Amino acid sequence: MPSGQGPHAPPEEGRTASMARSEWFRLALLEAPPDRNAAFLVLQEALGLNPIDAKTRLRHVPGVFPEAFDRSRAEHAAEELRSLEGKAAAVPSTAVPLLRGARTVHHVRCLDDGFAIVSVAGEVEQVIPWSNLRLLSVAEVPVPPTSFTGVLPDGVFRHVRGIAQTKTVETAEERLEAWLLCEPPFQAYRIDSALMNYEYLGDDRTTFAAHNFREVIRDLQRHAPNLALTATAQSYVDGTDMIQFRLDSPDAHRDLLLTHWALRSATAPSTEQDGKRSPVELAKEVKEPSEKDP
Repeated sequence: MPSGQGPHAPPEEGRTASMARSEWFRLALLEAPPDRNAAFLVLQEALGLNPIDAKTRLRHVPGVFPEAFDRSRAEHAAEELRSLEGKAAAVPSTAVPLLRGARTVHHVRCLDDGFAIVSVAGEVEQVIPWSNLRLLSVAEVPVPPTSFTGVLPDGVFRHVRGIAQTKTVETAEERLEAWLLCEPPFQAYRIDSALMNYEYLGDDRTTFAAHNFREVIRDLQRHAPNLALTATAQSYVDGTDMIQFRLDSPDAHRDLLLTHWALRSATAPSTEQDGKRSPVELAKEVKEPSEKDP
C-alpha cells in the first residue's frame, strides 16, 4: 500500500474530492463479539485497520469508530461482526451528533404537555413535547478532577510572591448523571444529579439528591411514550446492582449514548427518517478519508 494513502481511504478512481460528507459511514459497535480474535481480524480485513488501531477499537466498546469509510466497506464490516454475535451497524457520519457542547440543565419541570427547560430566573424557556423524547441514558460516573490556581509558597528557591500555580485535586466522589436525546429537531441535554433544582417535585422532594433524581427519571418514563433506555438506564430503573450502571468516566457514558443513538439511527424505518430532524453537527472526531491518512 502506498504510504500516502490510508488503509480505509477509498480508491481515488471513481471518487471526487467534493464527495458529500453524507456518503461517508462510521461503524458503531455496542457489544464486541465473544470471539475477540475473530473480531480483530474483521477490523483489519474488512476495514483495513492496522493491528494497533484494531485492538484499540475493541478495547473501547461501546463506541462509534472515529474513522469514516465508504458505505459498502462499513456495512460489510458490520455484517461480519453481527455474524460473530456482536452488536454493530454502519451509520452515516451525519447521524453521529456532537455532544461535547450539549447543555447541562439545572432546572426542569415535567408538565402535562412536555418536558420543560427552566431558566435561572425560574421562567420556562422551552417545552419539549413528550413524544419527542427518544433516548435516555443514566449512569454513575466519577467526578472529574478539579483544578484551582493558588500562590506558590515562599520556599528554598525564593519564588516571587504572587506567581500562580495550578493544582489538580483528585476526588473519589461519584454522582449520577443522565443524558436525554430528543427529536425533531435533534436536541441533547445532560442532567447532573448534584446540580439540579428539584422544586417541581413539591412534597416529593427530599434533601437527598439521589432520591430526587430517581423521581425525575420515573416522571420521564411515565410521560414519554417513545423513550428508549440504554442498558445502564434500564439497570438503574430496574434497581439492579449499582455496578451495572457504573461507568469509568463521563466520556465512557457519552460514548455509550452515542453508540445507542447511532444504532437507533441505522435501524429506524425509512418513514421515520424522512424529514425527522434538522442537520446534526458532525462530531469533531470524525475522520474523513483522504490521501493524507497515515
